[in-house]
Amino acid sequence: MTVKEQVQKAVRLKDAYDRWTAAAKSPDAWRHLDTVEIGWKGCPIRTAAEIERIYKICSACPQFIAGRKPHSGNCKLCGCRLNISEQKSFNKIKWATESCPDVPPRWMTQIVLPTNSQAMTPIVQEKQTMKTQTIPELPVKLSPRQERAAVRAARVAARQARMAKRAAEEAKKPQLISLPGNDDPLMITDQNGNSVGHVLRNRWAPCAGFLVGGGPSLKSLDLSPLKERGIVSLAINNVAAMAPVRAFCCGDPPEKFHHGIWFDPAMRKFVPERRLSTRVRAKLPSGEFAFTSLRVKDCPEVWGYKRDSVWDAANFLKREAATWGRGDKQAKEEAKPHILFSFFIGLRLIHYLGCRRVYLIGVDFGMDQEHGYAFEQARTEGAIRGNNNSYRIAAGMCLELRPHFEAASFEVFNCNRHSKLTAWPYVPFEEAVEDCRGLVPKEPLDCSFWYEKPGDKDEETRTEAEK
Repeated sequence: MTVKEQVQKAVRLKDAYDRWTAAAKSPDAWRHLDTVEIGWKGCPIRTAAEIERIYKICSACPQFIAGRKPHSGNCKLCGCRLNISEQKSFNKIKWATESCPDVPPRWMTQIVLPTNSQAMTPIVQEKQTMKTQTIPELPVKLSPRQERAAVRAARVAARQARMAKRAAEEAKKPQLISLPGNDDPLMITDQNGNSVGHVLRNRWAPCAGFLVGGGPSLKSLDLSPLKERGIVSLAINNVAAMAPVRAFCCGDPPEKFHHGIWFDPAMRKFVPERRLSTRVRAKLPSGEFAFTSLRVKDCPEVWGYKRDSVWDAANFLKREAATWGRGDKQAKEEAKPHILFSFFIGLRLIHYLGCRRVYLIGVDFGMDQEHGYAFEQARTEGAIRGNNNSYRIAAGMCLELRPHFEAASFEVFNCNRHSKLTAWPYVPFEEAVEDCRGLVPKEPLDCSFWYEKPGDKDEETRTEAEK
Protein backbone atom coordinates (compact mmCIF):
# COMPACT_ATOMS: atom_id res chain seq x y z
CA MET A 1 0.00 0.00 0.00
CA THR A 2 1.43 3.38 -1.03
CA VAL A 3 1.67 6.41 1.27
CA LYS A 4 -1.16 8.08 -0.64
CA GLU A 5 -3.37 5.04 -0.11
CA GLN A 6 -2.45 5.07 3.58
CA VAL A 7 -3.54 8.70 3.84
CA GLN A 8 -6.79 7.96 1.98
CA LYS A 9 -7.53 5.09 4.34
CA ALA A 10 -6.82 7.31 7.37
CA VAL A 11 -9.22 10.00 6.05
CA ARG A 12 -11.96 7.42 5.49
CA LEU A 13 -11.42 5.99 8.96
CA LYS A 14 -11.71 9.46 10.55
CA ASP A 15 -14.93 10.20 8.64
CA ALA A 16 -16.38 6.84 9.68
CA TYR A 17 -15.40 7.44 13.31
CA ASP A 18 -17.00 10.90 13.26
CA ARG A 19 -20.24 9.47 11.86
CA TRP A 20 -20.27 6.70 14.43
CA THR A 21 -19.64 8.92 17.47
CA ALA A 22 -22.09 11.55 16.17
CA ALA A 23 -24.79 8.88 16.14
CA ALA A 24 -24.48 8.60 19.92
CA LYS A 25 -25.91 12.14 20.16
CA SER A 26 -29.01 11.19 18.13
CA PRO A 27 -30.20 7.90 19.69
CA ASP A 28 -33.82 8.44 18.58
CA ALA A 29 -32.69 7.86 14.99
CA TRP A 30 -31.71 4.24 15.58
CA ARG A 31 -32.75 2.83 18.95
CA HIS A 32 -35.95 1.43 17.47
CA LEU A 33 -34.02 -0.81 15.04
CA ASP A 34 -33.93 -4.53 15.88
CA THR A 35 -30.53 -4.94 14.23
CA VAL A 36 -28.79 -2.21 16.26
CA GLU A 37 -27.79 -2.02 19.91
CA ILE A 38 -25.92 0.39 22.18
CA GLY A 39 -22.15 0.05 22.15
CA TRP A 40 -19.09 1.94 23.37
CA LYS A 41 -20.03 5.37 24.84
CA GLY A 42 -23.54 5.05 23.47
CA CYS A 43 -22.49 4.54 19.86
CA PRO A 44 -24.66 2.24 17.70
CA ILE A 45 -23.32 -1.21 16.90
CA ARG A 46 -24.92 -4.01 14.95
CA THR A 47 -26.20 -7.10 16.73
CA ALA A 48 -24.20 -10.32 16.49
CA ALA A 49 -26.78 -11.84 14.13
CA GLU A 50 -26.62 -8.81 11.81
CA ILE A 51 -22.80 -8.83 11.86
CA GLU A 52 -22.82 -12.51 10.89
CA ARG A 53 -25.32 -11.83 8.07
CA ILE A 54 -23.21 -9.04 6.61
CA TYR A 55 -19.99 -11.02 7.03
CA LYS A 56 -21.47 -13.82 4.91
CA ILE A 57 -22.16 -11.26 2.16
CA CYS A 58 -18.63 -9.83 2.40
CA SER A 59 -16.89 -13.22 2.50
CA ALA A 60 -18.62 -14.17 -0.77
CA CYS A 61 -17.55 -10.90 -2.45
CA PRO A 62 -14.59 -10.91 -4.93
CA GLN A 63 -13.18 -7.88 -3.06
CA PHE A 64 -12.82 -9.90 0.15
CA ILE A 65 -9.34 -10.85 1.43
CA ALA A 66 -9.47 -13.72 3.93
CA GLY A 67 -7.53 -13.24 7.16
CA ARG A 68 -5.35 -15.73 8.98
CA LYS A 69 -7.88 -16.14 11.79
CA PRO A 70 -11.27 -17.78 11.19
CA HIS A 71 -14.13 -15.41 10.32
CA SER A 72 -11.84 -12.47 9.60
CA GLY A 73 -10.63 -10.54 6.58
CA ASN A 74 -10.28 -7.18 4.85
CA CYS A 75 -12.05 -5.31 2.07
CA LYS A 76 -9.90 -4.51 -1.01
CA LEU A 77 -11.91 -1.38 -1.78
CA CYS A 78 -11.69 0.43 1.54
CA GLY A 79 -9.06 -1.62 3.41
CA CYS A 80 -11.31 -1.98 6.44
CA ARG A 81 -11.40 -5.05 8.65
CA LEU A 82 -14.41 -7.32 8.32
CA ASN A 83 -14.64 -9.63 11.32
CA ILE A 84 -17.40 -11.43 13.18
CA SER A 85 -16.05 -11.37 16.73
CA GLU A 86 -13.33 -8.69 16.88
CA GLN A 87 -14.17 -6.30 19.70
CA LYS A 88 -11.28 -3.89 20.28
CA SER A 89 -10.13 -2.53 16.91
CA PHE A 90 -12.09 -0.99 14.06
CA ASN A 91 -14.49 -3.40 12.46
CA LYS A 92 -16.52 -1.92 9.61
CA ILE A 93 -19.44 -4.31 9.80
CA LYS A 94 -19.81 -3.71 13.54
CA TRP A 95 -20.39 0.06 13.28
CA ALA A 96 -24.05 0.49 12.33
CA THR A 97 -23.38 3.80 10.54
CA GLU A 98 -21.23 2.14 7.83
CA SER A 99 -22.18 0.60 4.48
CA CYS A 100 -20.49 -1.37 1.70
CA PRO A 101 -18.12 0.74 -0.50
CA ASP A 102 -18.94 -1.22 -3.66
CA VAL A 103 -21.08 0.27 -6.42
CA PRO A 104 -23.89 -0.52 -5.95
CA PRO A 105 -23.48 -1.34 -2.23
CA ARG A 106 -23.94 -5.02 -1.31
CA TRP A 107 -25.31 -4.03 2.10
CA MET A 108 -26.56 -0.72 3.47
CA THR A 109 -25.94 1.38 6.54
CA GLN A 110 -28.51 0.94 9.28
CA ILE A 111 -28.74 4.63 10.17
CA VAL A 112 -28.84 8.04 8.51
CA LEU A 113 -28.52 10.85 11.02
CA PRO A 114 -30.82 13.89 10.70
CA THR A 115 -29.36 17.27 9.75
CA ASN A 116 -30.19 20.47 11.66
CA SER A 117 -33.19 21.07 9.40
CA GLN A 118 -34.55 17.54 9.68
CA ALA A 119 -36.82 16.10 12.33
CA MET A 120 -35.39 13.50 14.69
CA THR A 121 -36.94 10.54 12.88
CA PRO A 122 -35.25 7.36 11.67
CA ILE A 123 -34.48 7.17 7.97
CA VAL A 124 -33.46 4.05 6.11
CA GLN A 125 -30.81 4.97 3.56
CA GLU A 126 -31.58 4.04 -0.04
CA LYS A 127 -28.95 2.52 -2.31
CA GLN A 128 -26.73 5.24 -3.77
CA THR A 129 -23.44 5.58 -5.52
CA MET A 130 -20.66 6.42 -3.09
CA LYS A 131 -18.94 9.75 -3.68
CA THR A 132 -15.22 9.67 -4.24
CA GLN A 133 -13.36 11.72 -1.66
CA THR A 134 -10.81 14.22 -2.87
CA ILE A 135 -7.47 13.59 -1.23
CA PRO A 136 -4.88 16.38 -1.27
CA GLU A 137 -1.77 15.66 -3.27
CA LEU A 138 1.26 14.65 -1.21
CA PRO A 139 4.41 16.76 -1.28
CA VAL A 140 7.08 15.54 -3.63
CA LYS A 141 9.70 15.38 -0.89
CA LEU A 142 8.84 13.20 2.09
CA SER A 143 9.82 14.02 5.63
CA PRO A 144 11.70 11.40 7.69
CA ARG A 145 8.45 10.57 9.45
CA GLN A 146 6.68 10.09 6.12
CA GLU A 147 9.52 7.92 4.87
CA ARG A 148 9.24 5.67 7.91
CA ALA A 149 5.50 5.47 7.35
CA ALA A 150 6.12 4.55 3.72
CA VAL A 151 8.48 1.74 4.74
CA ARG A 152 5.93 0.40 7.21
CA ALA A 153 3.22 0.63 4.58
CA ALA A 154 5.38 -1.28 2.11
CA ARG A 155 5.94 -4.03 4.67
CA VAL A 156 2.23 -4.25 5.37
CA ALA A 157 1.49 -4.43 1.64
CA ALA A 158 4.09 -7.19 1.19
CA ARG A 159 2.57 -9.13 4.06
CA GLN A 160 -0.94 -8.77 2.62
CA ALA A 161 0.36 -9.95 -0.76
CA ARG A 162 1.89 -13.03 0.87
CA MET A 163 -1.36 -13.75 2.71
CA ALA A 164 -3.36 -13.38 -0.51
CA LYS A 165 -0.96 -15.71 -2.30
CA ARG A 166 -1.25 -18.34 0.44
CA ALA A 167 -5.04 -18.00 0.47
CA ALA A 168 -5.11 -18.57 -3.29
CA GLU A 169 -2.90 -21.64 -2.90
CA GLU A 170 -5.11 -23.01 -0.13
CA ALA A 171 -8.20 -22.47 -2.26
CA LYS A 172 -6.73 -24.76 -4.92
CA LYS A 173 -6.28 -27.64 -2.48
CA PRO A 174 -9.02 -30.30 -2.17
CA GLN A 175 -11.33 -29.45 0.69
CA LEU A 176 -13.03 -31.80 3.14
CA ILE A 177 -16.61 -32.36 2.07
CA SER A 178 -18.52 -30.90 4.98
CA LEU A 179 -21.88 -32.61 5.26
CA PRO A 180 -24.47 -31.38 7.75
CA GLY A 181 -24.91 -33.16 11.05
CA ASN A 182 -28.14 -34.90 11.98
CA ASP A 183 -30.83 -34.80 14.63
CA ASP A 184 -30.80 -38.54 15.33
CA PRO A 185 -32.95 -39.02 18.50
CA LEU A 186 -31.22 -42.19 19.75
CA MET A 187 -31.29 -42.30 23.55
CA ILE A 188 -27.82 -42.56 25.12
CA THR A 189 -27.07 -43.05 28.82
CA ASP A 190 -24.01 -42.88 31.02
CA GLN A 191 -22.47 -45.99 32.60
CA ASN A 192 -25.13 -45.94 35.34
CA GLY A 193 -28.06 -45.83 32.93
CA ASN A 194 -28.81 -42.12 33.40
CA SER A 195 -29.82 -40.19 30.30
CA VAL A 196 -27.13 -37.76 29.10
CA GLY A 197 -29.09 -36.05 26.37
CA HIS A 198 -27.18 -35.90 23.10
CA VAL A 199 -23.65 -35.07 24.24
CA LEU A 200 -22.25 -37.68 21.83
CA ARG A 201 -24.42 -36.91 18.82
CA ASN A 202 -22.39 -35.76 15.78
CA ARG A 203 -19.09 -36.12 17.71
CA TRP A 204 -17.52 -37.50 14.52
CA ALA A 205 -19.23 -35.10 12.12
CA PRO A 206 -18.45 -34.26 9.37
CA CYS A 207 -15.85 -37.02 8.95
CA ALA A 208 -16.34 -40.23 7.01
CA GLY A 209 -15.74 -43.39 9.04
CA PHE A 210 -15.33 -47.17 8.97
CA LEU A 211 -17.82 -49.72 10.27
CA VAL A 212 -15.80 -52.85 10.96
CA GLY A 213 -17.29 -56.35 10.87
CA GLY A 214 -15.64 -59.66 11.76
CA GLY A 215 -15.75 -61.28 8.32
CA PRO A 216 -12.68 -63.19 7.08
CA SER A 217 -11.96 -60.66 4.30
CA LEU A 218 -10.63 -58.40 7.05
CA LYS A 219 -7.50 -60.57 7.23
CA SER A 220 -6.58 -59.56 3.67
CA LEU A 221 -6.46 -55.83 4.56
CA ASP A 222 -3.65 -53.81 6.08
CA LEU A 223 -5.50 -52.37 9.07
CA SER A 224 -2.66 -50.06 10.14
CA PRO A 225 -4.40 -46.98 8.61
CA LEU A 226 -7.08 -47.35 11.28
CA LYS A 227 -4.40 -46.25 13.79
CA GLU A 228 -3.66 -43.03 11.90
CA ARG A 229 -4.77 -39.56 12.92
CA GLY A 230 -8.08 -38.39 11.55
CA ILE A 231 -9.55 -41.84 10.94
CA VAL A 232 -12.54 -42.96 13.02
CA SER A 233 -13.90 -46.48 13.16
CA LEU A 234 -16.58 -48.46 14.99
CA ALA A 235 -16.25 -52.24 15.42
CA ILE A 236 -19.05 -54.72 15.91
CA ASN A 237 -18.52 -57.42 18.56
CA ASN A 238 -15.20 -59.22 19.11
CA VAL A 239 -13.45 -57.84 16.02
CA ALA A 240 -12.67 -54.83 18.25
CA ALA A 241 -10.13 -57.08 20.00
CA MET A 242 -8.05 -57.49 16.82
CA ALA A 243 -8.65 -54.28 14.83
CA PRO A 244 -7.28 -50.93 16.09
CA VAL A 245 -10.66 -49.18 16.21
CA ARG A 246 -11.85 -46.09 18.08
CA ALA A 247 -15.18 -47.47 19.27
CA PHE A 248 -17.03 -50.74 19.88
CA CYS A 249 -20.66 -51.79 20.01
CA CYS A 250 -22.52 -54.98 20.79
CA GLY A 251 -26.03 -56.33 21.10
CA ASP A 252 -25.36 -59.73 22.68
CA PRO A 253 -24.52 -60.35 26.38
CA PRO A 254 -21.23 -58.64 27.37
CA GLU A 255 -19.64 -61.88 28.65
CA LYS A 256 -19.24 -62.94 25.00
CA PHE A 257 -16.66 -60.23 24.37
CA HIS A 258 -12.97 -60.07 25.25
CA HIS A 259 -12.10 -58.41 28.55
CA GLY A 260 -9.37 -56.42 26.78
CA ILE A 261 -12.12 -54.46 25.04
CA TRP A 262 -13.89 -53.60 28.28
CA PHE A 263 -10.76 -52.47 30.11
CA ASP A 264 -9.37 -50.34 27.24
CA PRO A 265 -9.79 -46.62 28.14
CA ALA A 266 -8.89 -45.54 24.59
CA MET A 267 -11.91 -47.33 23.09
CA ARG A 268 -15.42 -45.94 23.44
CA LYS A 269 -17.93 -48.71 24.15
CA PHE A 270 -21.69 -48.79 23.45
CA VAL A 271 -23.74 -51.40 25.30
CA PRO A 272 -27.51 -51.97 25.61
CA GLU A 273 -28.52 -50.02 28.73
CA ARG A 274 -30.02 -53.13 30.34
CA ARG A 275 -26.61 -54.85 30.11
CA LEU A 276 -24.62 -52.20 32.01
CA SER A 277 -24.72 -54.19 35.26
CA THR A 278 -23.49 -57.43 33.67
CA ARG A 279 -20.24 -58.76 35.14
CA VAL A 280 -17.19 -58.80 32.90
CA ARG A 281 -15.74 -62.22 32.04
CA ALA A 282 -11.97 -62.60 31.59
CA LYS A 283 -9.81 -65.19 29.88
CA LEU A 284 -7.07 -66.38 32.22
CA PRO A 285 -3.49 -67.23 31.10
CA SER A 286 -4.43 -70.90 31.48
CA GLY A 287 -7.13 -70.48 28.83
CA GLU A 288 -9.95 -70.84 31.33
CA PHE A 289 -12.73 -68.25 31.66
CA ALA A 290 -13.77 -66.61 34.92
CA PHE A 291 -16.12 -63.78 35.85
CA THR A 292 -14.44 -60.79 37.48
CA SER A 293 -15.87 -58.67 40.27
CA LEU A 294 -16.17 -55.76 37.83
CA ARG A 295 -19.31 -54.96 35.92
CA VAL A 296 -19.57 -53.31 32.52
CA LYS A 297 -20.49 -50.00 34.13
CA ASP A 298 -17.21 -50.10 36.11
CA CYS A 299 -15.14 -50.08 32.91
CA PRO A 300 -13.79 -46.89 31.28
CA GLU A 301 -15.52 -45.11 28.39
CA VAL A 302 -18.75 -47.12 28.61
CA TRP A 303 -22.05 -45.72 27.35
CA GLY A 304 -25.51 -47.27 27.26
CA TYR A 305 -28.02 -47.06 24.43
CA LYS A 306 -31.70 -47.86 24.16
CA ARG A 307 -32.34 -51.00 22.10
CA ASP A 308 -35.39 -52.86 20.84
CA SER A 309 -36.33 -55.52 18.30
CA VAL A 310 -38.98 -53.69 16.26
CA TRP A 311 -38.15 -53.49 12.56
CA ASP A 312 -39.32 -50.30 10.80
CA ALA A 313 -37.07 -49.46 7.85
CA ALA A 314 -38.72 -46.10 7.16
CA ASN A 315 -38.00 -44.89 10.71
CA PHE A 316 -34.73 -46.76 11.31
CA LEU A 317 -32.85 -43.47 11.91
CA LYS A 318 -35.73 -41.63 13.59
CA ARG A 319 -36.59 -43.63 16.71
CA GLU A 320 -35.24 -43.28 20.27
CA ALA A 321 -34.35 -46.97 20.31
CA ALA A 322 -31.80 -48.64 18.04
CA THR A 323 -33.35 -51.75 16.52
CA TRP A 324 -31.24 -54.83 15.94
CA GLY A 325 -33.81 -56.71 13.92
CA ARG A 326 -37.24 -58.28 14.07
CA GLY A 327 -38.19 -59.96 17.33
CA ASP A 328 -40.41 -63.04 17.83
CA LYS A 329 -43.60 -61.08 18.44
CA GLN A 330 -43.29 -58.94 15.32
CA ALA A 331 -42.13 -61.90 13.23
CA LYS A 332 -45.25 -63.89 14.15
CA GLU A 333 -47.60 -60.97 13.60
CA GLU A 334 -46.15 -60.15 10.17
CA ALA A 335 -45.30 -63.75 9.19
CA LYS A 336 -41.73 -62.71 8.44
CA PRO A 337 -38.37 -64.19 9.53
CA HIS A 338 -37.14 -63.59 13.05
CA ILE A 339 -33.65 -62.01 13.12
CA LEU A 340 -31.51 -60.19 15.69
CA PHE A 341 -28.35 -58.82 14.08
CA SER A 342 -25.77 -56.54 15.70
CA PHE A 343 -24.78 -55.10 12.31
CA PHE A 344 -27.89 -52.93 12.43
CA ILE A 345 -26.78 -51.54 15.81
CA GLY A 346 -23.46 -50.54 14.25
CA LEU A 347 -25.18 -48.72 11.38
CA ARG A 348 -27.37 -46.74 13.75
CA LEU A 349 -24.58 -45.79 16.13
CA ILE A 350 -22.15 -44.59 13.47
CA HIS A 351 -24.96 -42.47 12.02
CA TYR A 352 -25.65 -41.06 15.49
CA LEU A 353 -21.97 -40.19 15.92
CA GLY A 354 -22.21 -38.02 12.81
CA CYS A 355 -20.55 -39.98 9.99
CA ARG A 356 -22.53 -39.26 6.85
CA ARG A 357 -20.34 -41.50 4.67
CA VAL A 358 -19.63 -44.97 6.05
CA TYR A 359 -17.29 -47.59 4.61
CA LEU A 360 -17.86 -51.24 5.50
CA ILE A 361 -14.87 -53.53 5.97
CA GLY A 362 -15.02 -57.16 7.11
CA VAL A 363 -18.71 -57.22 6.17
CA ASP A 364 -18.82 -60.37 4.00
CA PHE A 365 -22.27 -61.79 4.77
CA GLY A 366 -21.02 -65.30 4.04
CA MET A 367 -19.36 -68.13 6.00
CA ASP A 368 -18.07 -71.68 5.48
CA GLN A 369 -15.80 -74.13 7.32
CA GLU A 370 -12.63 -72.50 5.93
CA HIS A 371 -13.82 -68.93 6.19
CA GLY A 372 -15.47 -68.18 9.50
CA TYR A 373 -14.38 -65.00 11.24
CA ALA A 374 -11.37 -62.72 10.95
CA PHE A 375 -10.30 -64.07 14.36
CA GLU A 376 -10.05 -67.62 15.67
CA GLN A 377 -13.51 -68.98 16.42
CA ALA A 378 -14.72 -72.52 15.75
CA ARG A 379 -18.20 -72.87 14.25
CA THR A 380 -20.31 -76.00 13.89
CA GLU A 381 -22.10 -76.82 10.65
CA GLY A 382 -25.38 -75.85 12.27
CA ALA A 383 -23.97 -72.51 13.40
CA ILE A 384 -22.64 -71.82 9.90
CA ARG A 385 -26.06 -72.55 8.38
CA GLY A 386 -27.70 -70.30 10.95
CA ASN A 387 -25.26 -67.46 10.28
CA ASN A 388 -25.69 -67.70 6.50
CA ASN A 389 -29.46 -67.67 6.90
CA SER A 390 -29.17 -64.51 9.03
CA TYR A 391 -26.87 -62.94 6.43
CA ARG A 392 -29.42 -63.66 3.68
CA ILE A 393 -32.30 -62.13 5.65
CA ALA A 394 -30.23 -59.11 6.74
CA ALA A 395 -29.10 -58.46 3.13
CA GLY A 396 -32.75 -58.11 2.12
CA MET A 397 -33.44 -55.79 5.07
CA CYS A 398 -30.52 -53.59 4.00
CA LEU A 399 -32.20 -53.18 0.62
CA GLU A 400 -35.23 -51.85 2.53
CA LEU A 401 -32.98 -49.34 4.34
CA ARG A 402 -31.22 -48.00 1.24
CA PRO A 403 -33.87 -45.51 -0.02
CA HIS A 404 -34.40 -44.14 3.49
CA PHE A 405 -30.64 -43.70 3.97
CA GLU A 406 -30.43 -41.85 0.66
CA ALA A 407 -33.27 -39.55 1.71
CA ALA A 408 -31.33 -38.76 4.91
CA SER A 409 -28.04 -38.12 2.98
CA PHE A 410 -26.52 -41.09 4.79
CA GLU A 411 -24.16 -42.87 2.38
CA VAL A 412 -22.87 -46.41 2.85
CA PHE A 413 -20.19 -48.16 0.78
CA ASN A 414 -18.71 -51.67 0.94
CA CYS A 415 -14.94 -52.16 0.63
CA ASN A 416 -15.28 -55.89 -0.12
CA ARG A 417 -15.89 -56.43 -3.83
CA HIS A 418 -16.94 -60.07 -3.19
CA SER A 419 -19.29 -59.40 -0.28
CA LYS A 420 -22.75 -60.94 -0.49
CA LEU A 421 -24.13 -57.71 0.91
CA THR A 422 -24.91 -55.91 -2.35
CA ALA A 423 -27.24 -53.17 -1.10
CA TRP A 424 -24.44 -50.58 -1.27
CA PRO A 425 -21.77 -49.91 -3.94
CA TYR A 426 -18.16 -51.04 -3.80
CA VAL A 427 -15.30 -48.62 -3.04
CA PRO A 428 -11.64 -49.74 -2.76
CA PHE A 429 -10.27 -49.70 0.77
CA GLU A 430 -7.42 -47.35 -0.20
CA GLU A 431 -9.85 -44.71 -1.49
CA ALA A 432 -11.96 -45.06 1.65
CA VAL A 433 -8.87 -44.47 3.83
CA GLU A 434 -8.09 -41.20 2.03
CA ASP A 435 -11.67 -39.99 2.37
CA CYS A 436 -11.76 -40.86 6.07
CA ARG A 437 -8.42 -39.12 6.69
CA GLY A 438 -9.92 -35.90 5.33
CA LEU A 439 -7.72 -32.84 5.89
CA VAL A 440 -5.51 -34.45 8.54
CA PRO A 441 -2.03 -34.95 6.99
CA LYS A 442 -0.13 -38.20 7.19
CA GLU A 443 2.27 -38.53 10.10
CA PRO A 444 4.73 -37.29 11.11
CA LEU A 445 3.07 -33.88 11.26
CA ASP A 446 5.36 -30.96 10.40
CA CYS A 447 5.39 -28.66 13.44
CA SER A 448 8.21 -26.34 12.31
CA PHE A 449 7.63 -22.57 12.56
CA TRP A 450 4.12 -22.88 14.07
CA TYR A 451 5.12 -20.73 17.05
CA GLU A 452 6.16 -17.81 14.81
CA LYS A 453 3.64 -15.12 14.03
CA PRO A 454 2.53 -14.99 10.38
CA GLY A 455 4.69 -12.53 8.44
CA ASP A 456 7.60 -12.56 10.92
CA LYS A 457 9.94 -13.39 8.06
CA ASP A 458 10.01 -11.71 4.68
CA GLU A 459 9.25 -13.99 1.76
CA GLU A 460 12.63 -13.44 0.18
CA THR A 461 14.52 -14.49 3.34
CA ARG A 462 12.61 -17.72 3.92
CA THR A 463 14.23 -20.95 2.85
CA GLU A 464 12.51 -23.48 0.63
CA ALA A 465 12.04 -25.77 3.68
CA GLU A 466 10.27 -22.94 5.52
CA LYS A 467 7.94 -22.33 2.58
